Amino acid sequence: MMASQLLSDRLGGAKVADAVEHAAEHCWVCAGSSVFGVPVERWLGSTFVGQSRVRSPSSAHVCASCVHVMAGRPPDTMRMYSWLVDDRCVLKFNKGNKPEMRAWLRAPKEGPWFAAIADSGQKHVIPWTPVNPPNTRRGAIMFEETLVTIPIDHASGWTLVDRMTTLLTAGATKEEVERGEYGQGSYQRCAEEIRRFEENWSDKRRSPWFALALWLAQRDEETVAKRMEEEKAARAAKKEAQRDRRKGEGATPKRDGRRAARDPSGIPVDAARERAETLGAVAGQNESGGADVVGSGGVGDDDRKTAPTVGAQCSLFDIITPTDAPRARARVRK
Repeated sequence: MMASQLLSDRLGGAKVADAVEHAAEHCWVCAGSSVFGVPVERWLGSTFVGQSRVRSPSSAHVCASCVHVMAGRPPDTMRMYSWLVDDRCVLKFNKGNKPEMRAWLRAPKEGPWFAAIADSGQKHVIPWTPVNPPNTRRGAIMFEETLVTIPIDHASGWTLVDRMTTLLTAGATKEEVERGEYGQGSYQRCAEEIRRFEENWSDKRRSPWFALALWLAQRDEETVAKRMEEEKAARAAKKEAQRDRRKGEGATPKRDGRRAARDPSGIPVDAARERAETLGAVAGQNESGGADVVGSGGVGDDDRKTAPTVGAQCSLFDIITPTDAPRARARVRK
């Protein structure tokens, strides 16, 4: 039996209104034995794009089981879900049920079994999924359009999923693991985990099993939430330390890199001293430009005098005593 026929049988049989009895032949889609189905020209619609995948193109009928599992439109169609089937149960899962998928795939199966895993929900998977015989050591799974074989060493094969889970929980992303190229943030969070993973598993990266294992792997959300809280607290502490450091650097820097003290007026001491020296009188001269002669007077005395210049001629602005005034006027009249 093909996967379509096995699933229809487990669900109580295919009920197809347009199906008719016909001479025994292989199903046009799945190539399973068929005596009851729908003529291809009646069943084939304009939206079907799987002609290149049909397994018996010379046949005239599509078996009732394939018609059943491929019927309907989203969301009421079987292609929207992943189907895991054995003699014990029929499981219908979506992407939110990955933990249950992993548990079922890793556990022993009973009787013939198959796993049709849908990713996009836009492509039919069941008709092309292989059915594994009981007690098989190397099961085959259809993952969207890719046939994936579980490694013979079952335990070692699933170890890859466990290591991916550890790496994702530590801080890497699925896109990085898929490419083998990790960003700076991931290296800061989990450089050692990246190194170990790449050393042991990088040679499996292009295999179908690597792709399915990565799709099934999921990080531990509880551990991730705790790690993210710790990272948030560390960032806040770093930001606070930077703020405190900036507050401590509020004074005006000196030329040598140190900070200059400020006087109560708010003007740096060095600047005040330089301004005072610039605006003060030139040392060593009085207001008339002569040399200062400082007496022995105390604080507050202002009896400094300019020494007279010997032989100097008086100008018109020299001081004239009262007895000299008439003589001076006579010289002016002449």
